[in-house]
Amino acid sequence: MTEKQYQDWLSDQLDEKRDQIKKRETELEILTNNLERDRQKERYLRKKCNRARTHRLIQYGAAFESRVPKMKQLSIPKIYDTIGFLLDMPEVWLRIMDSNHGLLSQSQACYHYTNPEYMVIPAGFEPSIAALKGR
Repeated sequence: MTEKQYQDWLSDQLDEKRDQIKKRETELEILTNNLERDRQKERYLRKKCNRARTHRLIQYGAAFESRVPKMKQLSIPKIYDTIGFLLDMPEVWLRIMDSNHGLLSQSQACYHYTNPEYMVIPAGFEPSIAALKGR
C-alpha cells in the first residue's frame, strides 16, 4: 500500500468514525429529549393526581364537618383520634365497604394512592359472620 493509499484509507476511516459519532450524538439527543418528555409527563400526572386527592380530601372534610358542626372547635390531633375511634368499629368498616359496592375511587387512576399496600385497615379487624350477614 502506498503512502497516498494509506492516507486515503485513514481519511475514509476518520470520516466513517465522524459519521458514527454524529449519528450517536443525534441518537443521544433524541433519547435525552424523550427522557425529558417522560419526566414532564410524570410531573403532569403526579400534579393531576395530587389535585384530585386534595379536592377529594376537601370534600371529605366538608362532608364530615357538615354532619358534625362542633368538629370546627376540635384540634387536629383530637379530630384524628375521633376518626381513628370510628374506624376501629367493625360496623363502620362494614358500612364503608357495603356503600362502595366495588366502585372505583376517583384516585384509582393514580397508582401511588390506590396501591393496596397503602390501605389502612385496623390491626386485628375481623368482622363476625353475624355482622357480615347483617344480623
